[in-house]
Amino acid sequence: MRINFVAIFLLFFHSTSFGAVILQYHHVSDTSPKSTSITPAQFEVHLRYLEEHSFNVVPLSKIMEKIKTQQPLKNKTVAITFDDAYIDVLTQAKPLLDKYNYPYTIFVNPAIISRNSDIKITNSIDKNKVPLYLSWTQLKALGNEGVIIANHGFEHDSMTRITNDLTQAQWLAKQTELLLQSEEIIKDKTGQSWQYFAYPYGEYNPAIQNWIKENDFIAFSQQSGAVGLQTDLTIVPRFPASMPYDKISGLRD
Repeated sequence: MRINFVAIFLLFFHSTSFGAVILQYHHVSDTSPKSTSITPAQFEVHLRYLEEHSFNVVPLSKIMEKIKTQQPLKNKTVAITFDDAYIDVLTQAKPLLDKYNYPYTIFVNPAIISRNSDIKITNSIDKNKVPLYLSWTQLKALGNEGVIIANHGFEHDSMTRITNDLTQAQWLAKQTELLLQSEEIIKDKTGQSWQYFAYPYGEYNPAIQNWIKENDFIAFSQQSGAVGLQTDLTIVPRFPASMPYDKISGLRD
């Protein structure tokens, strides 16, 4: 019996030479809700760990392109993502990410960002308030520095909770309109259109996965799991890294 050593090597090479993890954050703050937050101090612990243990922190697009083209990417590869575009990504996370020279992605809800951008400061009391979300101007500036700005839905509505007066087909037709509208707004405001979509609340079902595929998007969920060449691009896993999962023991695993 002839053994095809080349085929065996290629199979071994592809199965062992690709390993990536995508980290998911929301707030980087000492004062925001703990369930969606990591403190700035602990966030730097994460970044320092990645540096000290020689992790390869890359833009999210690099991992996605390698999967789509089935090209190996070296192990210990990491991408950093933020959902919702909170202002503390700019004020707290960015200085630390710049310190370590790490790229990152922000998933945004255009309707929420637009409402925030339209708020006018009218008096001295208002001037003391810090906005909760980044503005389009701030997002455009971050994008110009290399930050990926991607789609988190027009609002932050669950994809799986169908409005009572709609059939599933009608619901998906409505969501298609909102998805494409969101992508167009992001492109208009930032110049970027990656066709990446982070499921609000991480919620999806088989019908939603088919819908994502039909619209030619890559979708990101919130369940823990590594990313490899066989990853389903309708449910790309991301590790939630906020409290209570922010301990270095969990991050290390």
